[in-house]
Amino acid sequence: MKLNRRGYLAIEVILASVVAVTIAVFLMEITVKLVGITDDTYVETELLTDKALIVKNINELIDKDINFDGNRGIDEIRCSNNRCNLTYCGTNRRRYIEINDGKLIYGDSVLNKVLYSKNLSDKIDNIMLTSSVEGYVLEDDGYLLFRITADNKYLKDDFDVKIMIHNQKDC
Repeated sequence: MKLNRRGYLAIEVILASVVAVTIAVFLMEITVKLVGITDDTYVETELLTDKALIVKNINELIDKDINFDGNRGIDEIRCSNNRCNLTYCGTNRRRYIEINDGKLIYGDSVLNKVLYSKNLSDKIDNIMLTSSVEGYVLEDDGYLLFRITADNKYLKDDFDVKIMIHNQKDC
């Protein structure tokens, strides 16, 4: 019996190489797209988690202050330069919400004490804190809105946190 010992033809080697390179390029494109989708999902999840934590904790602290000592509401809000000062009715409670160096702070102005702080994501910039009633003395019960807005560096959706507070004013 005679064996065929010719080896591979040049065309066979070239054809196998082209097929292998084509498959590799196709797999690389899929991998790059999936990495991009995964990164976007991670950023989105991180920002949603930040929003939920901020709203929950700030709401709880302000509600606690409003309901302290018999439903004393917020009497006055003054906002400027990413800081809102809150004055509570009939008490010496003075609180503030502030954004400074990428950190959200809720603190006591009288005791100069931080009650809550949260580092904001490094994936956002141009952070702004505003209130629906900036610079007003509040006259009635109602809802107050604090809003934190920022530009998202990676996604088309901007970072927007709305903190809604029911002010049970009884001054």
